[in-house]
Amino acid sequence: MNRRGFLFADALVGLFLLSAVAGVLVTTQVAFTRFERRLADRRLAVRHAEQAIVALQAAQVPSEALHVTVSPLPEAAPAGMRWVSVISVEGDQRGELVALTKEQR
Repeated sequence: MNRRGFLFADALVGLFLLSAVAGVLVTTQVAFTRFERRLADRRLAVRHAEQAIVALQAAQVPSEALHVTVSPLPEAAPAGMRWVSVISVEGDQRGELVALTKEQR
């Protein structure tokens, strides 16, 4: 009889440990997925800011689809050029780049 009780308690401890490890793995996966989504949003925001800067450097207006904000900066720039800050927001992540672009006419 003692032996059967010991095996039952041993099985319960094993099941408890297994469930604890599964809980940790699920929590880690959820955190990883959340981080992955934030990183993807940040990369997309920076990519949109880069595309807007390329358009500005070609003396074009950035596409409306990029949803960027372009702000001139007061720093001195070579003739015919200007410093701009380009901000793009995707989800809850923000991408901001500063670049030297052609002066808009």
